[in-house]
Amino acid sequence: MRTALVGLVLVLAACSPSPTRTEVLRVPSADAALDAVVVQTDAGATTSFGYLLSVVPHGCAAAPDPALRVVDATRNPAAAGLGVRWTGPRALVVEFLDARFADPPTPVTAAGITVDVHPGVPDPAAPPGPMPPTGVVGTC
Repeated sequence: MRTALVGLVLVLAACSPSPTRTEVLRVPSADAALDAVVVQTDAGATTSFGYLLSVVPHGCAAAPDPALRVVDATRNPAAAGLGVRWTGPRALVVEFLDARFADPPTPVTAAGITVDVHPGVPDPAAPPGPMPPTGVVGTC
């Protein structure tokens, strides 16, 4: 019986989709030394998009341990995602209209970068749907 149960668990685990990870935003710092990279995660039709923010050397792939995680963020009532902008050489602002979850709390310091999270900020110009991919593949 135990062997059958273990087999069933392995089959179900193999059938469950792994979340896709797609880079959707890359914002270089003013000195072009760093990039703020947003990766959108998607585990399928019945799940919300997740967003992972990393700060990496310019041109590098998103870090495996993000500086910020946000789930089910919107930029306006029809658009999912986050807005990110540099406000100084070592300071970022992350903006969104609403989100189900944002971790860690504001402000966050990762690798010497201060990240301020600003919920409640709409982006009326954001197109409907998820954020489109950047097409960039980090090389570091």
